[in-house]
Amino acid sequence: VLKKGKILFYRANFPIEYYPTSEGFNTCFLTFQGLASVQLLDFYNFPNYMVFENDRIAHQLKEICEAADNGTREEILSSRVYALLNDIGISINIGALPRSFEKAISYIKNNYYKDTSLNEISRQAGISESLLYKQFKKIMGVTPTVYITKVRLERAKQFLETNPDMSIAEIGANVGFSSTSYFIETFKKHESITPLQYKKYLNKIK
Repeated sequence: VLKKGKILFYRANFPIEYYPTSEGFNTCFLTFQGLASVQLLDFYNFPNYMVFENDRIAHQLKEICEAADNGTREEILSSRVYALLNDIGISINIGALPRSFEKAISYIKNNYYKDTSLNEISRQAGISESLLYKQFKKIMGVTPTVYITKVRLERAKQFLETNPDMSIAEIGANVGFSSTSYFIETFKKHESITPLQYKKYLNKIK
């Protein structure tokens, strides 16, 4: 029985059927495809189906569905879906992933806006910098520095979507970039457009 806040995940081509046991219910339904997504699911050993509960992931899912309904560009949605799958993958592999890696991820997500050094992250995780680097390359496929940048950019996009009155400089500072020019340069490198262009695009589709 799926109660409020529950999340149902199942793989493509896996037969499934659902219906209300009493009154109707509201759902947020997200589908995705692509070779990269399958590789990510396999990497985290996603089962054919599962039911779980996670308030943070449920909120992410809801935001993606709302963004899709508002006509947000496909590549932007794709980036957010991969971030969502990554977060789910980490959450369902707790116990299978090194505890030190979980601590590092948690610390980064709670302190991404600070000028945090790899030494501080490794200290919080209880491992050496070299082992931290190896864990990130093996599990995430990127270095800790690249992962921090990705987290900052994801948060920046959320600010751009939900806080239209904030300036580009304010958003850059809030997510941990040392200067506005560096924020713009990094954003364009990863997203192919500037933060201002992204903001204008969001305003256009509303």
